[in-house]
Amino acid sequence: MLEYRVDGAARRCPVWLPPDFTSDRRWPLVVFLHAYEERGDDGEHLVVGIGPALESEPGMFPCIVLLPQCPQGHVWSVVDRPWAEGMSGAEHHIDAAIDAVLGHYPVDATKIALTGASMGGYGVFGYGAERAERFHALAPICGGGDMGRAEVLTRTPLWAVHGSDDDVVPADESRRMITAITAAGGTRHRYTEVEGAGHDVWDVAYRDPSFLRFLSSGTLPR
Repeated sequence: MLEYRVDGAARRCPVWLPPDFTSDRRWPLVVFLHAYEERGDDGEHLVVGIGPALESEPGMFPCIVLLPQCPQGHVWSVVDRPWAEGMSGAEHHIDAAIDAVLGHYPVDATKIALTGASMGGYGVFGYGAERAERFHALAPICGGGDMGRAEVLTRTPLWAVHGSDDDVVPADESRRMITAITAAGGTRHRYTEVEGAGHDVWDVAYRDPSFLRFLSSGTLPR
């Protein structure tokens, strides 16, 4: 469990290390932004998203994984959606968690990927645009965002995933973002819509070897 401070208050979050971890090499880092229901201050939230895949398929993740927690009353990145109304962004919480893991573990700072699901998917589109220079790969799952940020998102390889039958966040949320990125001149992005999948499409994405290789390498498959 990684401990650090934000706005003078103590915070903690899990850091997952690969089975063959050694401190004598630099590792890629994957930052996972969780969904709306897992906000809080306890640092314990491996119920949905990438957590179950880490536990069941650890050998598929040749990287360090950081799982910061968004405080109650905040969202990862401000977005104009009813569920986020009146809430402030938690971008500085992500900043602090990343800075802390860089100070504690042998991370390759040129290989940091940002991924997330649901509210975390919105966070990838939003925070990923604000800190584009920090990441070598962006991977939003069942998210959406502000199409006005599309031009910035052309600068970083991006792979979005959504379920066609998502009844929580409609797939059109991701489609609109991908259309806007393409219109802004983007050439390093991909959109995968999983036919018949619902909101829990993360269970498909985080067990897809090609998707996981993208998180570690930042290279989209041909």
